Amino acid sequence: MTATSTSGSERGYGISPALVATCLAIVGALLLMPLGLAVAAVMSENNSTLGAAIVVALVISPAVAFILWAALGSRMWIRPDGIKLRGTLGFSSQLVPWSSIERILWQPGKEGIVLREPMTDPASRHMRNWAGVRINGMQFYDAEQQALIAQQRYLILKGFAYWFRRGDALAQLRQFAPELAADVDAQMPAYLTTRTKNRRTLVGLFVVVAVLCALAGVAGVMKWELPPDVAAVANRTMLVGMRVAMAVIGLGMLVYVAVNCQAAWRFLRSGQYGYAIFWLAMAITQALFAILIASSFVID
Repeated sequence: MTATSTSGSERGYGISPALVATCLAIVGALLLMPLGLAVAAVMSENNSTLGAAIVVALVISPAVAFILWAALGSRMWIRPDGIKLRGTLGFSSQLVPWSSIERILWQPGKEGIVLREPMTDPASRHMRNWAGVRINGMQFYDAEQQALIAQQRYLILKGFAYWFRRGDALAQLRQFAPELAADVDAQMPAYLTTRTKNRRTLVGLFVVVAVLCALAGVAGVMKWELPPDVAAVANRTMLVGMRVAMAVIGLGMLVYVAVNCQAAWRFLRSGQYGYAIFWLAMAITQALFAILIASSFVID
């Protein structure tokens, strides 16, 4: 995904390449289950398994479509009359005049526009329902962001932050809104420092996981063997540990199923049927994974 010029003075940007890749990876992970079931059905000539694959595919299709649209349909344009955004609030495009922007919040994970006055469109009201949402325990917004979202004065720029760091979005901002650009410039040193620390932490975790995987691979290639009696105890302990871990994961997923069903019911009662379908699909998908985990680790 690259920046594109739509006119002599207007520039358009998609979300960052890393976010596009992440979204596509999530879609691939979601599709693995129905594809795996379909392959198993073809190989075993089992019609019931093929039916299960079709059901799972239909259940996850709303989530897949939503993620694909977010990855490929979200857009930001920096124009002489303001910033135009698509995908930040719903599926429609929205022009934000420069005069209506109070400041730009520029901290890692909190990149966004703070408006002078509350927005009045339905999409901004719907966004308030997402302020406290957690997925697998992860909070989307901190207290400051939630307060601004509750006031309907916050527009997210996180997906487009890459173009301010690596592209010419900041230069475009300096051209059309120098005061706002100066605000971003003042926050940029602290922003880059914090972001570097966060990236180092992620790299460290990745290295640890990579080393453990490499050691496991070397052990498998070299066929390290334990004495039979020790190996039997180790295998049994590992099996029990895996089953306990999977049981905990399965129970945790069932908790999230209940939470997502509650969210779907709340959206349904408020007439927000799109959100209700999305969270219900998430709950069903998580329930299917929990059932799959339970069926794969039945204690003999």
